[in-house]
Amino acid sequence: MSLIDLPGITRIPLKGSDQPQNIEEITKRMALKYVTDKRTIILCVIPANIDITTSEALQMAQTTDAKGLRTIGVITKIDIMDKGTNAKKALLGQEVSLRLGYVGVKLRSQQDIKSGKPIQVALEDEKQYFAKHPVYSTMGPGYTGTKTLSDKLSKILYTHIKHNLPDIIKEIGERIMEVKERLTELGPPMPEEPNEKMQMAWTMVMEFCARFKNAISGREHVKKQRKEKGQQYQGGAQIKIMYYHLLKEYSRPDYKVTQEYDDDFLNNAIILHEGDSMPGFPSADVFVSLIQPQIEQLKNPAIDLIQDVYNYLEDLATNIQSECFIRFPSFGEEIMEKIIDVMQEEREKTRYLIESIIESEQTYMFTNDPEYLNTRTDIVTEAKEEKKEDGMPGSAPGVPPVPAAQERPSTESIIAKKEKKAKKSAMIFVSELKARLDCYFRIVVRNIRDTVPRLIGHFLVRAVQNKMQIELFKRLNQMFETVNRSMGEPIAVIQERKALTVQLETLRKAERVLTRDPEITTMISTSDDELLLELRQEKAEELSGKKVDQKEVIDRLMKPVIPESKATEKPAPNPPSPPKPAPAATPPKPESMSPGNAGVKLKPNSFGNPPTKGSNLFGEKLKCANSPHIFIWMRLG
Repeated sequence: MSLIDLPGITRIPLKGSDQPQNIEEITKRMALKYVTDKRTIILCVIPANIDITTSEALQMAQTTDAKGLRTIGVITKIDIMDKGTNAKKALLGQEVSLRLGYVGVKLRSQQDIKSGKPIQVALEDEKQYFAKHPVYSTMGPGYTGTKTLSDKLSKILYTHIKHNLPDIIKEIGERIMEVKERLTELGPPMPEEPNEKMQMAWTMVMEFCARFKNAISGREHVKKQRKEKGQQYQGGAQIKIMYYHLLKEYSRPDYKVTQEYDDDFLNNAIILHEGDSMPGFPSADVFVSLIQPQIEQLKNPAIDLIQDVYNYLEDLATNIQSECFIRFPSFGEEIMEKIIDVMQEEREKTRYLIESIIESEQTYMFTNDPEYLNTRTDIVTEAKEEKKEDGMPGSAPGVPPVPAAQERPSTESIIAKKEKKAKKSAMIFVSELKARLDCYFRIVVRNIRDTVPRLIGHFLVRAVQNKMQIELFKRLNQMFETVNRSMGEPIAVIQERKALTVQLETLRKAERVLTRDPEITTMISTSDDELLLELRQEKAEELSGKKVDQKEVIDRLMKPVIPESKATEKPAPNPPSPPKPAPAATPPKPESMSPGNAGVKLKPNSFGNPPTKGSNLFGEKLKCANSPHIFIWMRLG
């Protein structure tokens, strides 16, 4: 059980303090955070010298606990009320009713606290005050006194524990599992012998290597996703996604490498590489000169992929190392240095191989691709024939043609015709050159997209996994002295393990008591009192879908509310007369509560045995509740 004294609702920031302008909202939300919890008992502390109908604390309690199954009103400052006034109507619930009723208390004043007045003396003074008061002494038992409040709260607390016991047992079991998992992560205490320390170091290195391999293969992150229900790709799956994105923009079906070249540029390139050789025989050098710059563009994405995979492997190893060597950070750093050395060595080997592959694609043009061989290896010829005319213009059929000397074309027309024919032939070569460049570039891109991931996977990812454990074991054998010196646990780890061990033992004891103690386990099956029945009914309503939206309640309470003045209320014409005091010969049983107090009718012993010595829940804690609008929050479990 936790006892929390919540602050009052502060509306205006204190001058000269660090309180923000929204201090009212902050204090309201702080109080609502606790009082909305279903497993709480709310002690709604209200000063007797204010109008109870204007109490924001009472309003908040009634809103979050509509049925009043966990709210007790506590009327304080009864002894400093104006003369001629008393809190009798408030205690009887005639002003604002509460399901569990009100209890009036007289606490120590600030002067009593400063002077060190003992609690027992204050309790005795309180008892005498209510016994001699002309009004409160005539009221029945169960309305006044810290002892009454303590007994009443103990019984209500017992009922709530009885109601929440199954959930408490379940939560204890879940917490035990969490503590065990954390202790497993922290590992056993540190050994003292050097050989034992070395053996522990070997064990941690083997665990690191196994987890690193499992992360790449996917087994490590499958376990985490099952636990955390996450969908983020990690380990080998993340590396494979990097492979998929290599040169993805160049592998689109609509991508053409010749889109950067126009026809005139290609024609000029053909003419330039013909040199002084016979026209009509394009050189293969033009193809090489045009494709090489395009292949050069593929080198940087491939090198970037190596670095991306390396960075991911390094981050992955760093995260696993921080978990495996959490107890020995300095030793983990030394191990990580060797891991990085291995990774960097394999990265450089992989970089050299990939650069060589791309360089071979640039400098040696060859392919066995069926598409290229079947469609792009024919000799280009113009298959058109000149049509011969039977006669010339102006001649009749059967008449000999006019002598050639009379119809010889001009030199200009002959040159124009040859230029037109040459241009037409050149465009045929340009069109074929474009088709061959596009086809061959697609082949190169496909080869690199297949080859580079295989090289990275084999010579970097797989090689790091295979060499890491061997190199780490070699390093361990060389650093025997360093291992014994650096394998010391941080103080925070030692303290956390010690605290978790104590917590685990406490939880196990609680679990044994709750599940094996006959008196406690029978509480679930014993006869229910009225309050317990209402609590179970409320829980059944929640499970059936009638649960109140706590967020909606909080938002409604955060809105400014102007309380109605008591002066506007019509006074009751004839206030009910106070109940007669119980005869001295027949005092009420300590196990039962007065029917007049909040209307709770309890059978004798329905709450079990009465509180034993030392079970008083108040005392020194209650003195801080001597201010208006205070919640005392008690959480079960």
